[in-house]
Amino acid sequence: MVGGVPAAASGVRLVCLDLDGTLCDGEKNVSSGNRAALARAREVGLAVAVASGRHPFNVCALMDDLGLSRTAVCLSGAYVMLDGREVFRHGISLECAERAIEVARRAGCYVSVSGTDFNLNSGSVTRAASEAAASSRYQGCGDYDVLLRAVRARGGELLKCALHADDDEGYRELRVLLAEALSGVTLARSDVRWMDVTDAGCSKAEGISALAAAMGLSLAEVAAVGDDENDVESMGVVGLGIAMGNAIGPVRSAAGMVVADNEHDGVAEAIDAILAAREGRTS
Repeated sequence: MVGGVPAAASGVRLVCLDLDGTLCDGEKNVSSGNRAALARAREVGLAVAVASGRHPFNVCALMDDLGLSRTAVCLSGAYVMLDGREVFRHGISLECAERAIEVARRAGCYVSVSGTDFNLNSGSVTRAASEAAASSRYQGCGDYDVLLRAVRARGGELLKCALHADDDEGYRELRVLLAEALSGVTLARSDVRWMDVTDAGCSKAEGISALAAAMGLSLAEVAAVGDDENDVESMGVVGLGIAMGNAIGPVRSAAGMVVADNEHDGVAEAIDAILAAREGRTS
């Protein structure tokens, strides 16, 4: 851990955990150390939620595996559920989705358009074995024209677009194309070479705020743990922002404390520091 534990840790009642690059290691698995820390949190009544760019299909599958309630901020803040019940959503326009698909066509890359109960996509992407069951529920549409027709049929239900480049040069080009083609949106990296597109003002921070309100908590009672662009704003709105050791610079700068990286149980370190502070112990 870099530095000490902020005083705000003692008042934390809810911990919101990012998945990729945070709770999950590079192979998208949750370590035994992190699993044990989640169990310790449950034992003492510290609420744990997920705050991820992932689809509810993926989030629910992982939370079920971890023995956690289905309380989560999904799709980079566009959809929030409390014990499996929807409490908030922030959609995108059909025009936004159409433009994102056209950018994917120009870049020749993978693109998905998601709602609460669907993921429509075109292109190919390699997924970890741990994601196989959830991603099997995604609907591959073949070419981009087929995807456009499928998206138009779900026009009022759209929440997020996600695009993925195969290499760093392609990702840099993708970012430029999206910035040129889209306005009135939020663009943020959610994982390596993944770009999330949500409506303007939609973010994990907004989703966490909605979740806290639904739980009757103030943001001062919330901690958020993350590593990437879509976590930056969250660090500043919660009572305790915690950056992973592998986090990008802006996340580390905005956070109140920094823990080990996602290959060395940084989430377990964060949870144990909060538990110690709640009990008046020195971590």
